[in-house]
Amino acid sequence: SLAGGAAPITSSPASDSRLATPAARMAAPPLELRILASQADRQEFLRGEVRPSLEKLAQVYFAKKPPPEDVVGFLIAELTRDECMPHPAEGALDEDEVLEKEELTEKIQALRTQLDHFQSKKR
Repeated sequence: SLAGGAAPITSSPASDSRLATPAARMAAPPLELRILASQADRQEFLRGEVRPSLEKLAQVYFAKKPPPEDVVGFLIAELTRDECMPHPAEGALDEDEVLEKEELTEKIQALRTQLDHFQSKKR
């Protein structure tokens, strides 16, 4: 955890508007860690990088006739192609991922139990 609520954000210089051509994007350095220390920094990042990417993805998705049924697969393919990002890992989970999945499943179950308890108190 970072001091002052700063959030680590990985950002690709490939999304930089100065690197508009695919060749320029491919020559861009790999992902870098960017620290967004203030709310203004986070808002600027969302407004300047995240929102335009999401708007572009939405335009491409809805321009397809008919829209692709596999939304997740379509979005992954578009991001990997347009942003020159590596394809996500495929196949079975490794040991750390299995442990993380189990921990998250347990946390979800505990939260559902708490929610059921609170809802039963309301009645």
